[in-house]
Amino acid sequence: MTKNSIALGNVPRWHREGYTVVELLATAAILAVVMTVILQLTSVSTRQYQLLRRHRLGLLACGNLMGIAMALPYDELTTDNLLPRAAELLPDRRAAWSIRIDSASADAGDFTGSPAKRIELILDWPLKQGETESVVESSLRLVGWKYPDVMPRPPPSSGKTPPQTEEQPR
Repeated sequence: MTKNSIALGNVPRWHREGYTVVELLATAAILAVVMTVILQLTSVSTRQYQLLRRHRLGLLACGNLMGIAMALPYDELTTDNLLPRAAELLPDRRAAWSIRIDSASADAGDFTGSPAKRIELILDWPLKQGETESVVESSLRLVGWKYPDVMPRPPPSSGKTPPQTEEQPR
């Protein structure tokens, strides 16, 4: 065959249009492998996003509960006062709060010498809701120290405003 015979439409017998079954099967196998990898990556990334979201929510709840603990007066800071507030902050029944408050003297590096309360907040979330085993998916721990109030709290106001004092120029 010459170059001109191919251009005029005389196609040799061994050259055909389309694909063979082997080529189609190879393409389908490659496509199946790629789809499997994409589905697995999507599943893993969705799971990681859910874990990250739960971790952020737990961090916010621990920080808020520690803020509530620090706002309480020193004498009223007990586990019994904090547990109901923890349940309000994170209403998920699967979340298990452990709150430990220990009264101890301050560390040797503290020069105040005043007693302090060590507040330890632990938040555990189980892996699944129906599991009987205590498999913990994530555990968050936050520790803080509360010292007695240095200045006494002012008495509750009776609604009257204190008298205004004039500032003298300097």
